[in-house]
Amino acid sequence: MAETEAGVSTTPLACPLRKAEGALLCAAAGDALGWPQEIPRKNTGLKTPLGPSAEFRSWTRREGGRFYPHEEVVRRGEYSDDTQLTLAVARSRILGENEWFPAFARTELPLWTLYQRGGGRATKQAAKSWLKGTPPWRRADLRERYFWAGGNGVAMRALPHAIWHCGADDPSHLIRDVVRDGTATHGHPRALIGAAAVAFAAWWLLRAERTVRYGELIEIARNGVGAWGRFPPSGNLEDEWLDSGNRTTGNAYESLWNEVSDELLGYLELARVAVDRGPLQDDREVLAAMGCFGKQKGSGVVTAAASIYLCARYAVNPVEGVIAGAFAHGADTDTLAAIAGGLLGSLAGIDRLPPAWHSVQDCAYVLAAATRLARKQPVSRENVGKPRNIGGSSLARIKRLLASNRQETFEFDGVRRARLNGSVRTKPLSRSTDVRIRELRTSDGQTLYVKNYARRPAHAAGVPTAGTPRAEAAVSANTAAVLLLTSSLAEGDGRASPDLLTADEYNRLAVQLRQIDKEPSDLMAENAWHLIDRCTESVAPKQLDRLLQRGPALNAAIARWNARGIRVISRSDEEYPSKLKRGLRRQSPPLLFVRGDVALLSRPGIAVVGSSGEGGVSIEFAARAGSLAAENGLALFSGGFTGIDRSAIGAARDAGGCAVTLAPLGPEGTNGNLTAAQAVPGKRLATVSTIDPIGGAKSASIVREGQTLLGLAGGTLVVQAEPREEYPWACATGLLSRQAGSRVFVREAGVPAAGLESLQAMNTESWRRGRSMAECDRLVRTLAASLPVQTVLPLGWRDSRRDRTPAKGAEQAHTEVGLTETGVEDRQLAEELLEFVADLLKRARRKPAKPGELAKMLGVNRKQAESWMLSLADRGVVGEHAPRRGDPMR
Repeated sequence: MAETEAGVSTTPLACPLRKAEGALLCAAAGDALGWPQEIPRKNTGLKTPLGPSAEFRSWTRREGGRFYPHEEVVRRGEYSDDTQLTLAVARSRILGENEWFPAFARTELPLWTLYQRGGGRATKQAAKSWLKGTPPWRRADLRERYFWAGGNGVAMRALPHAIWHCGADDPSHLIRDVVRDGTATHGHPRALIGAAAVAFAAWWLLRAERTVRYGELIEIARNGVGAWGRFPPSGNLEDEWLDSGNRTTGNAYESLWNEVSDELLGYLELARVAVDRGPLQDDREVLAAMGCFGKQKGSGVVTAAASIYLCARYAVNPVEGVIAGAFAHGADTDTLAAIAGGLLGSLAGIDRLPPAWHSVQDCAYVLAAATRLARKQPVSRENVGKPRNIGGSSLARIKRLLASNRQETFEFDGVRRARLNGSVRTKPLSRSTDVRIRELRTSDGQTLYVKNYARRPAHAAGVPTAGTPRAEAAVSANTAAVLLLTSSLAEGDGRASPDLLTADEYNRLAVQLRQIDKEPSDLMAENAWHLIDRCTESVAPKQLDRLLQRGPALNAAIARWNARGIRVISRSDEEYPSKLKRGLRRQSPPLLFVRGDVALLSRPGIAVVGSSGEGGVSIEFAARAGSLAAENGLALFSGGFTGIDRSAIGAARDAGGCAVTLAPLGPEGTNGNLTAAQAVPGKRLATVSTIDPIGGAKSASIVREGQTLLGLAGGTLVVQAEPREEYPWACATGLLSRQAGSRVFVREAGVPAAGLESLQAMNTESWRRGRSMAECDRLVRTLAASLPVQTVLPLGWRDSRRDRTPAKGAEQAHTEVGLTETGVEDRQLAEELLEFVADLLKRARRKPAKPGELAKMLGVNRKQAESWMLSLADRGVVGEHAPRRGDPMR
């Protein structure tokens, strides 16, 4: 047969064009009509069920689950995942017999995770598996759920296969391809048999050249059980797939297949009896008897039988049949209406559909896909490439391009290109939610919506920031998860909820997540139920779920912390001190609450601790140690509890050094044990705690806090200790027992001192001749030389610049090496920085002889160090071994 369009002869069609167009357009229209009724609680305007109508409506959809709640407007005629995946199959089919399945599984499904709207659980988890390059039946952690996934996600995308195989007199190849398609996402016979029955019914309707009688399709479907219900389902599935299915079902997959086939026949018998009663039969009673309003409403065989019933029932009035499915409140309305619409469109063709349905999203693209399928018209390869496998890096590339908001077109999937059409913000339902939707337009005419989920900075959500050193983002996603699981989030006396995870419980959970390549933030994902269920080895899923639902409490806590300038970091954050993780390992605290410069925690330094009742010579030693730490570029770590601690901290800061102190930060975020001059956090002082300082600290936590503080230091100087004191006695002894290789130096007081003598008997190093200040000098300098080299340039350079910078009009942007400042010429800035480096090297104990040594000393790259050494050699600052101008620099 040949058709003529506008007098132009075309190639013979495998399928009548008007029927193919009607099938896809009616399926998309049914999807768009039924989507607002699918989950009533997600339709914010659906107070009462909507009355049946063939007109498209705009509506507002609630999305994002517990952690990213928001509302988005769905415009009139926009379709959901049903039509998205149908079109994905259509694009794959026209690539040819040997290329369509790899293109669907390796390209379309992974890419669909980027733009899916309302996708089902089984389809999304399978698509994510393909995104990682692994079929879901090969995943040990996914296999069981995959083979028990029997939803209607396969049936809804079976229509393109029926159009493609319409010209075949035998449906066996059609059934083979439909089942193979289904195995990409579902393994249970309910999904595969339901899809096969729908494809068989559509194939028969597309081929029908006479008027189809009322109820006739049900008899055709029942008689076709030998085609759609035959086992094995496909001759070209990998043997491993069926072997995997048998292992999962106890070698009973074929028996299960036959049982499901009989189950569908039973539903079709219900449909036959119903149509025999005549047109006055109540559709809702029939659909209820099939299970469309119960727990099985999403079953592949239930939806297939219900769709075949609606098509047989409304064969003479296709539009009413689609509406009946779309407004079957309580059913899976979008999929039911889409599948029924595909069957009714296959029967009626496009000419019997309402003109208003041509306003469905991407109508021209839908009709073009129908034409290519009907004509078996492959994609022209002259100007396009081949579909490429989509992995995580491909999606990340696309997301980066979208984030840049550039308007030029970019390569999308190897065949198509895409262009950003614009972006809109959704309405957030929590202060920390920021969800942006970007609209893409592909080169072949499809519209895609891509969501980007993010956390809004607390100050952007109206949180006061007065008194904070700088505006910070609230917390990272991983830190948010750890806070929900381990922190009380309450301002009060610090009493923990019995539901909170202890440090040991959280550490076990973190290990389990790491073993399956997951992070704490994955527990907050919209569909994290399956991950939570897998964490039973560490904690009860119900307990996890209760803790993770404390979003409002977390937002309130973040507001309090930000208002007081307190940063919260977790072990997964880059700012978390790596030396703490190396030293304490799994015992390192999951959270750190910091006020002041977080970078100070990672600086090399020494700790000075002493008892509360001591004074005199102990105070002098502590002060000398603090001064020496500053002179040698070391941070001073001390708790701030005792006079010895405060003496060391004050001396370090007076000498231009920096300090990190411990203690409950208190309501105002300061250490109440320090003097007013000492307690002001900033670039040279940080206060740190392992628990929420505003919620209150238990005295029992002081030991753990102290051990954390000492773990930040490269060495600990114990000036004085008493056995009955928790601090510093318990801190030092606990550090020795928990941190292998920790260096603890105990001062020899020269007089009887039970605490010091007991510590000296442990794994410590004696601070010999401790009564000598010279020995104190020697010890600190030896420690400084033994610690990892880190430049003191950032701190000193900033301070020196601050002294010489005019008070007005000088915004500063600091980096690790120097600073750029508006209003200062580059030449002047470079000269000042070189002078600073020269002055630093003049005071250095050992001058670097090679560029590599200078680079390591200052923490800069080798190229910068080579440039400086050339200039410094001219000034005589570095020695004769420095590179000369014109010489090769190695």
